[in-house]
Order: sequence, then structure tokens, then C-alpha cells
Amino acid sequence: QADFFAQSRATYEVDPVRGFVSSWSAGDVIGIYPLGGDQVAFPISENEGSATARFDGGSWALRSNVKYSAYYPFSKSNYTVSETEIPVSYIGQAQNGNNSTIGLAAYDYLVAAATQPNSNGSVNLTMKHLGAFVRFQLTMPKAATLVSANVASDGTKFVTAGTVDLSAATPVITSKTTASSFDIALSNIACDKDEVVTLYAMVAPADFSSSKINITFIDNEDKTYMYECNGANFVAGKSYNFTIAETSGIDHP
Repeated sequence: QADFFAQSRATYEVDPVRGFVSSWSAGDVIGIYPLGGDQVAFPISENEGSATARFDGGSWALRSNVKYSAYYPFSKSNYTVSETEIPVSYIGQAQNGNNSTIGLAAYDYLVAAATQPNSNGSVNLTMKHLGAFVRFQLTMPKAATLVSANVASDGTKFVTAGTVDLSAATPVITSKTTASSFDIALSNIACDKDEVVTLYAMVAPADFSSSKINITFIDNEDKTYMYECNGANFVAGKSYNFTIAETSGIDHP
């Protein structure tokens, strides 16, 4: 377990000491909500590739007598959604390439609690990660091309969808639906025998410390490769690494 540093949106770095490290990237957009008002999109304008970036609303000026909250990733569909019910979903995760973190930003939900701008109309927003970053490292018993992975729990269920109240003093995910497992679509992962497959996932905070987590890979010939490890208490803003061996009960030759 390591700290989950708030630094990259489109790309991520896994540091052996600091854990999961991210930084803002070109094209990033955050959603800004005045308390009791409608969403406004603020695109990034300065400092791509760093932990601190500047976002500009263009002709939209922030009023110094109103508090504003923010979230990431921005979604146009939230123009019709109250700031008290910002939706999050962990369904549909995918990984393109072994040990690739591309695509995680869509499930790396960040929020900043309501903050009041200064007299110049600028506001400093501290974005907090709502989920946990999980890395599984698994050794393949034979050469295979993997097409999907299923992550399952025998106890605590995974949050599959929920909402966030941006008006709360400390915004967190409120669970709406849960499931015992979720799928990760895989592409461009052709492995040799004894090669380590590194799989990434974002999960909502939940205590899996009394649960077993099972990983099942499926290859392009519908053969399965099953792995099992003890779970952990997944805390928002933390990263977790599991290095596990294949279990019995496999159906491949």
C-alpha cells in the first residue's frame, strides 16, 4: 500500500517508492459547479504534465461571494445533473497492452470540495481521488493471447455505480449498485510462457480484507487462467499491488 499522488490524467507512472503518480495533461477539462447552480466546463490552459495546473472558463467569471466545487473527468451529460448527484461508474474498464495505464483516467474520479474564490475571481481547488488504484501482477503458465479478465470477490461486493455530492464538506462516493465481480476488456496482450502480466483497475473504496479476490483471464481460444489472493481495505487515494500465482482448477492444457 502506498500514497496515491495527485499529479497525470492521460498517462500514469507507477513509482516503486511513491506508488501511483499522475499529472494533468493537455486536453483535460474539469467541471465547475457553483453551489446551487449549473455546471460550467473549464479546460486546462497551463502547466500540462505537472501536479498543479490552471483551468480557464473563458468568458465565465467566478464570483467572489459564491463557493464553487469541481470534479474530474468532465462530462457534458452532467449539464442536467444536480451537483448533489454527480454519477460515477466502474463498468466498462479496458486495458490495451500489457502493463498499460492508458484509459484509467476515465475511472479516476477526482473532486474538490466547495471553495470560495479570491477578489480576483480565481480559486485554488485541491482535487482528491475518490477511488483506489489496484495493480495485479500475474505469471502466465503458457503462451497465450488474453482477451478479457474478470475480477471477483467471494465476500465484499464491488461498487459498480454511484453518485457524489459536491456540496458535501467531504465529497465521497455513495454506492447505488454493487456486484460480486467486474470485467476488464483486454487487447494487444500476447504473452509468452512465464511472462508477467500486469493488470490495472480502479475500484471504489471498500473493505475487502476479509475477502478473497479471484482473477480469471480468458484467452482467444476460450481457455481460462485463474488466480487468487487475499483482499485489502481499499481506501480512497491509495494504491495497492498484488503479486499472485496461478491457482488450481485451470482448464487449459
